[in-house]
Amino acid sequence: MSSYTYAEAFTMSDIGQSKSIQESKICHIINLAQNVIWKKFDWIWTIDTLNPFWLIPLQQDYGSPMLSVPEDFERLHKAEIVMLYQGPQPRIDPMEIKKELNLTDRTSVPKQISYVPQTNVLRVSPCPSQSMACPDYMIRSTYKKIPTLVTPLNLQNTNIPCKDHQVQMYVEGIKWAYLYLTNSPLAQQIKMTRSGPEATGKIAEFMYCLWEEARNEGLTQGDPVIAPNESLRIGTSLNNGFWYQN
Repeated sequence: MSSYTYAEAFTMSDIGQSKSIQESKICHIINLAQNVIWKKFDWIWTIDTLNPFWLIPLQQDYGSPMLSVPEDFERLHKAEIVMLYQGPQPRIDPMEIKKELNLTDRTSVPKQISYVPQTNVLRVSPCPSQSMACPDYMIRSTYKKIPTLVTPLNLQNTNIPCKDHQVQMYVEGIKWAYLYLTNSPLAQQIKMTRSGPEATGKIAEFMYCLWEEARNEGLTQGDPVIAPNESLRIGTSLNNGFWYQN
């Protein structure tokens, strides 16, 4: 977590006439910027760990009291099944995260998992067979958190969640959000072209800043399930897949 507060990040954005902007409007600007940052990549500081739980024979749904899904839960990030009966070294297999899974009578080693918002539980599929139980089969998972909602009550004393060296992307995001909410032509938009999405203006600088920080954090390498999964054009071609246009 950064040592800078949301209010300090807004001050650093150096928006003209910022002193005349009402706190409620400032919060709206910050929340808009943060939502874009939050959803663009699975930043390390947006991910947390769920309590592991043992499989129960013939049970697909797992919730309280065995598993408490936290209030800041947004979606599952990663999950794996740990099979401890394999000898001194457990076998660990990744699980496929699905948006929705149905209850089923088919039994086997679960390979998929989903969150059921109606009952606030995690559901695995296929259904664990009669022989699958503690202490042989365990599910471990991580989740994407819901971002803090910035309000006049917490604006001044709540720290932004990123690392100190990443505060610039919040600053750039706040600059863009202010222009966007005031309908400034300098904000610009992302538009679709034959070669893919293209950004211009302040949004281009904001997106480039996000991509650079994501690359530094290693989020643009390997096979993470993150957005964007397409290159974003921002002007002149660069080796990193981004384009830049003034």
